[in-house]
Formats: sequence, structure tokens, C-alpha cells
Amino acid sequence: MGVENRTALVTGATSGIGEAIAEDLAAGGARVAVAGRDAARGRAVVERIRERGGTAEFVTHESADPASAAAAVAATEAALGPIDILVNNAGTMFFGPFTQHPLESFETAVAVNLRGPYLLTQAVVPGMVERRYGRVIFISSNGARGGAANTSLYALTKSGLEGLMRALTAEHAAEGLTFNTVQPGLVETPLTATMLSDQAMRERMAGFHPGGRVGIPQDISHAVTMLADDAAGHFQNNIITVDGGLTTTIGYAVKEPPKEKIQ
Repeated sequence: MGVENRTALVTGATSGIGEAIAEDLAAGGARVAVAGRDAARGRAVVERIRERGGTAEFVTHESADPASAAAAVAATEAALGPIDILVNNAGTMFFGPFTQHPLESFETAVAVNLRGPYLLTQAVVPGMVERRYGRVIFISSNGARGGAANTSLYALTKSGLEGLMRALTAEHAAEGLTFNTVQPGLVETPLTATMLSDQAMRERMAGFHPGGRVGIPQDISHAVTMLADDAAGHFQNNIITVDGGLTTTIGYAVKEPPKEKIQ
């Protein structure tokens, strides 16, 4: 069991959570397509995986581009074989008051966080159905569960992924496919680096976690690797929250963080 000799496509894999997922899957013996926009960073991830004895290729993928899904799938399968594992990790976040988001922000959030994973999954599932095997994992957010002030676009689009997971489970579980979601909490990634560079904010956010720290990418990648395992065939329609207990605290609804520290 495990992920050995499986082919995995991981989006947003050039840094942060996606990079950790790609590295963990490769360490388990999977052939990994490191998908993303930044070729230089993506190839650096591939090189690190190869240096550790893993198999990986960089694949260009732009989640906001509808044509990118089919191209990424074709490139992955040409280089590594039919896709067994899909991890929809790529995402973007707009932080600010609900009443002040322009339409452009709404459209970008939907394109990257929702339409992109939808189209990529749509491109991968037919082959999985034909082979009667597949693991599809969505990276959502604990914000889809609990909500937080100033994160309406993120909560909206990540909640949509969870609805998609449920519908696909109903359609394809009997065909050997599994669909699950991992909800990270606050994780140290390039997306949160500016905010967490403020020591006072870092300490404040760590204090909201019962365990006393914010997450690291490997916290999420370990959960994903478990769901991708050959032995995880009975894991269906699950939402696994990996947030260090953050959603148990009232203080997570930070209403007035220092906006100059948010990218």
C-alpha cells in the first residue's frame, strides 16, 4: 500500500503547502507533476525531489486559465503516465471588507479557487473512471467551516470546493474514485509571510491555537498523503481540518489586523 508507482498531479506546487505535498508524495514513491506558474521555482522543487531519489517533472498550470487544465493533464500523462492522484491546491486570497471588494477580485477568486479546480478535476476524472481508480483531494480552508471577518471571497470559493467534493462522491464513488478535502488553518507559506513577519501578529495568532503555534506546510502534506494512499479507498466525502485547533477559539475572527502587513 501507499502511493508507490502512482502518478500524482499537484497544483500550486512551486512553494508552500503544494511544495510540501509534492515532496511527501515523491518520498512515498509516487511520480509527481509539480504544477504551477513559476517555471524557475517549479524546476527547483523538481530538482530537490530528484536529489532525494524521487521522480518529478514540472508542468505549467495557470489555475485562472480555462485552457490550462487540459494542457496540464496532457503534459503530466505524457511525462509520467496516467494520473492516479490529483491534489487541487492552487489558490489565491483577497483580504478586506466584504462591501469593498471590486468585481475584479470576485472574478479572480472564483477563477483561481473554484473554476480552476473544477476544470482540472473534470479533465482527470474520465481517465480515473476508465481505470476504476483515483484519489482526488481538494485543499480548502478552515475559513470555509468557521468563517473569519474580511475573508468573504476566500470562504465563498473554498466552501464551493467542499460542495463539489460531495457531488463528485455521489457520482463516482462506486467507480473506484475517492474525493476528500483538507482544511488548513493558518500556515506559514509565502501567502502569509508578510503578515507573520510582524512578530506581535505572529505571537497573537499563535496564541489563538491551543497547541501554541501556527501550522507548517508539512502538517497539511501528511494529511494529503494519507488520503492519497492505496489503502484509503473507504475514505470518502471527508473534510479533515488540520488547523491546530484554531477553529475552537473565538479570537480567530480577527477584525482589524494591521492591513499594511497583509498582501
